[in-house]
Amino acid sequence: MSDDTIKSAFALIENEGKIVLIQEGSGLGYGLWCLPGGHMDKDENPAQAAFRETVEETGGLTIEIGDEILAKTITNEEYTGRPEETGRMIELRIFKARPISGKIDPARLTEELDVKWFTKDEAKKLPLRWPWLKDLF
Repeated sequence: MSDDTIKSAFALIENEGKIVLIQEGSGLGYGLWCLPGGHMDKDENPAQAAFRETVEETGGLTIEIGDEILAKTITNEEYTGRPEETGRMIELRIFKARPISGKIDPARLTEELDVKWFTKDEAKKLPLRWPWLKDLF
C-alpha cells in the first residue's frame, strides 16, 4: 500500500437486531445511507477512528468496538462517488460494534442529514452509499 493511501474506519453497530445508519449530507453521496465512519486522523488506529467518527456522526452514541469484519481497498472515485477523483486509494476498515452509552440524536448532527436504527431488512432496501454494504448486514 502506497504512502498516499487514505485510511478510513467505519462501525457496523448492532443492537437487538437493528443497525445504525447515517444519511450522508454532502457530495455525491448526498441522501445516501452509510455506516458511521470516515477518515482516520494521523495519530489514530482504525478502532479509535471508528469510535470517534461514530460519536460525531450519531450525535453522541458511544460504542464498544468488536472484531474487524472487512478490510478493503477501493478507489477514491468509488469512495466519494466523484468520477474526477482518481489516482488515490482508500483503505476501508469496518468493525462490528455495540452501543454502550449515549444515544443517537439527529438534532446534534452537523454534516449528516439523519441517523436512525433500522432492521437489517429495512437497511437492505435503502439507497446505500456502497451497494455492497448490504452483504455485511
